[in-house]
Amino acid sequence: MRIVKRILAGFLAASVLFSSNMICFTAVAEETNDTNITMPGSNVTEGDFDLTVDIPKQWSNDIKEWTITTDDADLFYKLSVDPINEDEWGSYTDDDIKEWNDGADFDESEGYIKFWAVKQINGEEKFVTSEAVPYKYDKTSPDSFEIKKVKVEEKNEFVLKNKDPISDNLSGIEEVWYIINSENVSTLDDIYSLGKTAEFDGESFEISCTKEMNDCNVTVYLIDKAGNYASSSINVDTYKDLSAPHLNVSGIDSAQWVNNLDGWNVGSDSYGANIYYKISDTDLEKWGDCPKEDDWKYSKEKIPEGHKFIHFWAAYDDTDREYSEKTFEYKFDATAPNSFSIKYDYKGSYIDETNDWNEPKFIVYGSEIFDGVSGINQDRIYFKVKQNGNEW
Repeated sequence: MRIVKRILAGFLAASVLFSSNMICFTAVAEETNDTNITMPGSNVTEGDFDLTVDIPKQWSNDIKEWTITTDDADLFYKLSVDPINEDEWGSYTDDDIKEWNDGADFDESEGYIKFWAVKQINGEEKFVTSEAVPYKYDKTSPDSFEIKKVKVEEKNEFVLKNKDPISDNLSGIEEVWYIINSENVSTLDDIYSLGKTAEFDGESFEISCTKEMNDCNVTVYLIDKAGNYASSSINVDTYKDLSAPHLNVSGIDSAQWVNNLDGWNVGSDSYGANIYYKISDTDLEKWGDCPKEDDWKYSKEKIPEGHKFIHFWAAYDDTDREYSEKTFEYKFDATAPNSFSIKYDYKGSYIDETNDWNEPKFIVYGSEIFDGVSGINQDRIYFKVKQNGNEW
């Protein structure tokens, strides 16, 4: 009885095995006793041995992650940037065929690849071929880069950023990590286990400086989609909290004269902050630098009287830090009016020319009544009279 072996798809018996991460293809081409199957333009027959192609679906950076196995046959391949029809691939006998050599000369790229396995069986050259499968191969690290430390004004902090645009030659940068005082980092797993992720928008990264970075080296790692990485380091030598302290002021009423400052409440709830001040007869457009010789807690009693403007600063001893400042208008007069004298005039009762009766009058006159600061409030001049043991 003759043994007849199946031929699938006209040329090959093929099964395609898929997993979540790998593309796996096994081609089994078997000879029949009736006929030989010949590739177009070829004088060799299809063989009766296996060819298995197992290539990751995602980007890879190590050709050893690819599995191409066959039965002691020579391997050849062709590439295409785009998917093409089966007849467009041609044969392993074409001039553009390349020998696989375990991928030793395989260049990084992205596209589609098709393999042929060829060997001599009983003095006859036979082959099997695989279906074309997609591949993504990138073995080059992202481009070199530099880090800069930048002050972010609206946040009052420093951040680390890339000095120039960052780039990768093929697969593209997928994530950015950083390590403080990195030691013994030699693999991607080391970066993931020791590092922290940085903010990355696809074009640039940003890392907020923290206290633990002070006087330390920070190494930033750019990792592409294939797992290649490039690194650069910077010494964070001047990290500081640059935020300003709180300044709390209440009780200063620009519309009301006061004769003491007991109602003024000036202070800060920020630990380590001090309050300083400067006074002017007018509201200055620019009050200048903080006058740290005029400390509020020692100078309250030195506030000059009058209608003036006072500018407060809340500041830390560290001159690199920001400070808070506010201006207030005040009216302060703690001095009594000038001494004055009075005189009186008594005018008895009388009948005037119209024959009307006029009661006696006691008239008091004041002189030299003056106040040099807030002035005399004429609505608040009072007098007191004592007469015959009575007071009114």
